[in-house]
Amino acid sequence: MRHRHGVAVSARGVFQKGGDADMQFASGFPARRAEFRAAFRSRAHESVVAIARELKPSSRGEYEITDVNKAYLRKGRLRVEVLPRGTAWLDTGTFDSLLDASDFVRTIESRQGTKVGAPEEAAWRRGFLSDGDLRARGESLAKSGYGTYLLGLLD
Repeated sequence: MRHRHGVAVSARGVFQKGGDADMQFASGFPARRAEFRAAFRSRAHESVVAIARELKPSSRGEYEITDVNKAYLRKGRLRVEVLPRGTAWLDTGTFDSLLDASDFVRTIESRQGTKVGAPEEAAWRRGFLSDGDLRARGESLAKSGYGTYLLGLLD
């Protein structure tokens, strides 16, 4: 995470160092995309829907994810982490950025021969699914390229 004058810049917001290495939300987005170095993750036990119900639309007339993040922060259920090397944060808030993200994922998948965001693969690699479980899921999706990909993991 990059720090400038006590400010940590992240992918979805700018955070300031507080006491005891806590981070405090400072603003919505960093000034330059090159500073998108970290993202935050919530360990909330409550539903995001419960938080969202309490939100008011922004001046743009939209509900902002930043306001959800601020709510988690106020409740002490948010932490900031540096994203590891090789991680890409893909903003999909506009038609152009959604297309950019799609192109990026397609390029990674075609050049590396792996899928981006395959939950069955992740569960299998971590031992939550057995070979038989993965085979059953792959066979049920055999007509799609995704099912073929899952079955290919077992080779």
